[in-house]
Parts: sequence; C-alpha cells; structure tokens
Amino acid sequence: MKLWEVIDDPKEDKLYLVMDLVRKGAVMSKSYWKYENKEMLDKSDISAAGDASMFSDMPTGKRVLSEEKALKYFRELILGLDYLHNHVGVIHRDIKPENLLIDERDCLKVSDFGVSLIMEDNSDQLKNNAGTKLFLPPESFEGSRVFPLKS
Repeated sequence: MKLWEVIDDPKEDKLYLVMDLVRKGAVMSKSYWKYENKEMLDKSDISAAGDASMFSDMPTGKRVLSEEKALKYFRELILGLDYLHNHVGVIHRDIKPENLLIDERDCLKVSDFGVSLIMEDNSDQLKNNAGTKLFLPPESFEGSRVFPLKS
C-alpha cells in the first residue's frame, strides 16, 4: 500500500507531494488532543456506561504526553530524519511541532518540506538560515557562515 505520491510538474519547477489525511494532526495541537482524549475515554469505564456527554466536559488545561509516547514519537522522528538525510539526500530545515503529524495508527509523519534542501554533489552544507526562527540553532544567527551538518 503506497502512502504518498510525488508529482513532478514539467510545466513548473516544482514537486508536489500528495499524502494521506493525517487525522490526529500536529503533535500537541487541539485536534491531536481531541483524538487522544477520545481514545482515553473509549478505554475508560465512562465509555462503557454510554455517557458521551462527559467527553465534551473533559478538562482543556495543561496537557502532557506520557514519557512512553514522547519517546515513541522522538524515535520515529529521528528514524525519519536519518532516512531523509542519509538515504534520500534531503535536509528538512524546519522541524517543529506543527510539522510533526500523528496519524490514526499513532505513527509520526514529518511534513512541510517548503524550505528543505536537496543535497546535490554529496554536499550537506547550508548557506542560509531558512526555517522558523524560533526553532533554528543559535549558530545559524552568527552571520553568513556555511553550516556543515556532519562533523
């Protein structure tokens, strides 16, 4: 089963990536917690009693991922980035919670390759600091240096 499709438009200098609808949405988003809360409710005794009105009254305050789930997502992120970098030759450049999506099988998917860099000629050096400023490493603000990704 193919989960995504790449379309290369010969009329434009663009590639399009078409993929599944990722129902849970971005990590830590409202839609993510909506599905997480529903899953917790479905597993609880409240669901067995048939009192679905409790779901709408669930607290919306501080929400925290379990350590187990955070480690699972982190592992999937690292494996995905390793695959992109070392096997496909792509540097994402904008890793942030909004670009990490969780599907209905609770698997993490990396999205938004808008500022990604395709490594050509085996070069993995960055010449600018594209990406969301709040999630860039501090060294990217030191001027117009070239940033090697491998030591």
